[in-house]
Amino acid sequence: AYVLRAQITCDRGDAATAQGHLNRALGLLARNPDAGLSGNIAEVSGRIAELDEQWADAGEAFDREAAAMQQAGRSSEMAQALERAGANYLMANRVDAAADRFYRSARSWMAQGFYLDALRVIEQAAQLEPGDQADDETMLAIASLFEEIRSSLETQTRAANGNPAE
Repeated sequence: AYVLRAQITCDRGDAATAQGHLNRALGLLARNPDAGLSGNIAEVSGRIAELDEQWADAGEAFDREAAAMQQAGRSSEMAQALERAGANYLMANRVDAAADRFYRSARSWMAQGFYLDALRVIEQAAQLEPGDQADDETMLAIASLFEEIRSSLETQTRAANGNPAE
Protein backbone atom coordinates (compact mmCIF):
# COMPACT_ATOMS: atom_id res chain seq x y z
CA ALA A 1 0.00 0.00 0.00
CA TYR A 2 2.91 2.37 0.70
CA VAL A 3 4.28 1.96 -2.82
CA LEU A 4 0.88 2.74 -4.30
CA ARG A 5 0.57 5.81 -2.07
CA ALA A 6 4.04 6.91 -3.17
CA GLN A 7 3.08 6.45 -6.84
CA ILE A 8 -0.09 8.50 -6.37
CA THR A 9 1.78 11.32 -4.63
CA CYS A 10 4.34 11.25 -7.46
CA ASP A 11 1.46 11.64 -9.91
CA ARG A 12 0.48 14.72 -7.93
CA GLY A 13 4.04 16.06 -8.07
CA ASP A 14 4.60 15.81 -4.30
CA ALA A 15 8.12 14.38 -3.99
CA ALA A 16 8.42 14.94 -0.22
CA THR A 17 5.27 13.01 0.68
CA ALA A 18 6.16 10.31 -1.84
CA GLN A 19 9.56 9.94 -0.15
CA GLY A 20 7.83 9.39 3.20
CA HIS A 21 5.69 6.59 1.74
CA LEU A 22 8.76 5.18 0.02
CA ASN A 23 10.66 5.05 3.32
CA ARG A 24 7.83 3.03 4.85
CA ALA A 25 7.87 0.66 1.86
CA LEU A 26 11.62 0.20 2.30
CA GLY A 27 10.94 -0.96 5.86
CA LEU A 28 8.58 -3.62 4.54
CA LEU A 29 11.13 -4.73 1.97
CA ALA A 30 13.79 -5.14 4.66
CA ARG A 31 11.50 -7.53 6.56
CA ASN A 32 10.16 -9.30 3.48
CA PRO A 33 12.59 -9.37 0.50
CA ASP A 34 10.76 -9.59 -2.82
CA ALA A 35 12.16 -8.78 -6.29
CA GLY A 36 8.85 -7.35 -7.56
CA LEU A 37 8.45 -5.09 -4.53
CA SER A 38 12.09 -4.05 -4.84
CA GLY A 39 11.46 -3.11 -8.48
CA ASN A 40 8.36 -1.11 -7.60
CA ILE A 41 10.27 0.74 -4.89
CA ALA A 42 13.11 1.51 -7.31
CA GLU A 43 10.57 2.82 -9.84
CA VAL A 44 9.10 5.22 -7.26
CA SER A 45 12.61 6.27 -6.27
CA GLY A 46 13.28 7.10 -9.93
CA ARG A 47 10.06 9.06 -10.22
CA ILE A 48 10.94 11.08 -7.12
CA ALA A 49 14.37 11.82 -8.61
CA GLU A 50 12.66 12.96 -11.82
CA LEU A 51 10.43 15.31 -9.83
CA ASP A 52 13.61 16.74 -8.28
CA GLU A 53 15.24 16.88 -11.76
CA GLN A 54 18.02 14.58 -10.60
CA TRP A 55 18.28 12.85 -13.99
CA ALA A 56 21.31 10.62 -13.35
CA ASP A 57 19.88 9.47 -10.01
CA ALA A 58 16.60 8.69 -11.76
CA GLY A 59 18.44 6.69 -14.42
CA GLU A 60 20.23 4.69 -11.75
CA ALA A 61 16.96 4.01 -9.92
CA PHE A 62 15.33 2.80 -13.12
CA ASP A 63 18.37 0.57 -13.72
CA ARG A 64 17.71 -0.98 -10.30
CA GLU A 65 14.06 -1.38 -11.23
CA ALA A 66 15.00 -3.14 -14.47
CA ALA A 67 17.31 -5.56 -12.66
CA ALA A 68 14.66 -6.36 -10.04
CA MET A 69 11.95 -6.84 -12.65
CA GLN A 70 14.20 -9.15 -14.61
CA GLN A 71 14.78 -11.17 -11.44
CA ALA A 72 11.01 -11.22 -10.81
CA GLY A 73 10.35 -12.43 -14.37
CA ARG A 74 8.41 -9.28 -15.26
CA SER A 75 9.89 -8.66 -18.71
CA SER A 76 7.53 -5.92 -19.88
CA GLU A 77 8.19 -3.87 -16.76
CA MET A 78 11.93 -4.47 -17.20
CA ALA A 79 11.77 -3.11 -20.77
CA GLN A 80 9.80 -0.06 -19.59
CA ALA A 81 12.32 0.59 -16.82
CA LEU A 82 15.23 0.39 -19.27
CA GLU A 83 13.48 2.92 -21.51
CA ARG A 84 12.91 5.27 -18.56
CA ALA A 85 16.56 4.87 -17.55
CA GLY A 86 17.61 5.77 -21.09
CA ALA A 87 15.44 8.87 -21.16
CA ASN A 88 16.86 10.07 -17.85
CA TYR A 89 20.46 9.36 -18.79
CA LEU A 90 19.84 11.39 -21.93
CA MET A 91 18.56 14.28 -19.78
CA ALA A 92 21.74 13.92 -17.67
CA ASN A 93 23.80 14.12 -20.88
CA ARG A 94 25.06 10.56 -20.36
CA VAL A 95 24.43 9.70 -24.00
CA ASP A 96 26.37 6.45 -24.08
CA ALA A 97 24.39 5.11 -21.10
CA ALA A 98 21.14 6.32 -22.71
CA ALA A 99 21.95 4.58 -25.99
CA ASP A 100 22.75 1.35 -24.15
CA ARG A 101 19.47 1.40 -22.18
CA PHE A 102 17.40 2.21 -25.28
CA TYR A 103 19.11 -0.65 -27.13
CA ARG A 104 18.49 -3.12 -24.29
CA SER A 105 14.87 -2.01 -23.93
CA ALA A 106 14.20 -2.40 -27.66
CA ARG A 107 15.91 -5.80 -27.70
CA SER A 108 13.72 -6.90 -24.78
CA TRP A 109 10.52 -5.66 -26.43
CA MET A 110 11.50 -7.49 -29.60
CA ALA A 111 12.21 -10.73 -27.73
CA GLN A 112 8.74 -10.49 -26.22
CA GLY A 113 7.19 -10.04 -29.67
CA PHE A 114 6.27 -6.38 -29.15
CA TYR A 115 7.83 -5.04 -32.35
CA LEU A 116 6.07 -1.68 -32.35
CA ASP A 117 7.30 -0.96 -28.82
CA ALA A 118 10.77 -2.09 -29.90
CA LEU A 119 10.64 0.24 -32.90
CA ARG A 120 9.42 3.18 -30.79
CA VAL A 121 12.32 2.75 -28.37
CA ILE A 122 15.07 2.07 -30.90
CA GLU A 123 14.01 5.17 -32.86
CA GLN A 124 14.93 7.22 -29.77
CA ALA A 125 18.40 5.70 -29.83
CA ALA A 126 18.73 6.01 -33.62
CA GLN A 127 18.26 9.78 -33.34
CA LEU A 128 21.47 10.07 -31.34
CA GLU A 129 24.50 11.20 -33.26
CA PRO A 130 27.83 9.36 -32.93
CA GLY A 131 29.40 12.66 -31.87
CA ASP A 132 26.95 12.83 -28.96
CA GLN A 133 29.29 10.70 -26.79
CA ALA A 134 27.78 7.41 -28.00
CA ASP A 135 30.57 5.18 -29.28
CA ASP A 136 30.61 3.93 -32.87
CA GLU A 137 30.14 0.29 -31.87
CA THR A 138 26.98 1.14 -29.93
CA MET A 139 25.62 3.20 -32.81
CA LEU A 140 26.30 0.35 -35.26
CA ALA A 141 24.46 -2.07 -32.96
CA ILE A 142 21.53 0.36 -32.75
CA ALA A 143 21.40 0.74 -36.55
CA SER A 144 21.53 -3.04 -36.96
CA LEU A 145 18.74 -3.61 -34.43
CA PHE A 146 16.65 -0.88 -36.07
CA GLU A 147 16.91 -2.70 -39.41
CA GLU A 148 16.15 -6.05 -37.76
CA ILE A 149 13.00 -4.66 -36.13
CA ARG A 150 11.93 -2.93 -39.34
CA SER A 151 12.41 -6.13 -41.33
CA SER A 152 10.47 -8.17 -38.77
CA LEU A 153 7.58 -5.70 -38.91
CA GLU A 154 7.55 -5.82 -42.72
CA THR A 155 7.49 -9.64 -42.65
CA GLN A 156 4.62 -9.64 -40.15
CA THR A 157 2.69 -7.11 -42.20
CA ARG A 158 3.15 -9.09 -45.41
CA ALA A 159 2.08 -12.31 -43.67
CA ALA A 160 -1.00 -10.61 -42.22
CA ASN A 161 -1.90 -9.36 -45.69
CA GLY A 162 -1.47 -12.79 -47.26
CA ASN A 163 1.89 -12.09 -48.94
CA PRO A 164 4.30 -14.30 -46.95
CA ALA A 165 7.50 -13.41 -48.79
CA GLU A 166 8.75 -11.28 -51.60
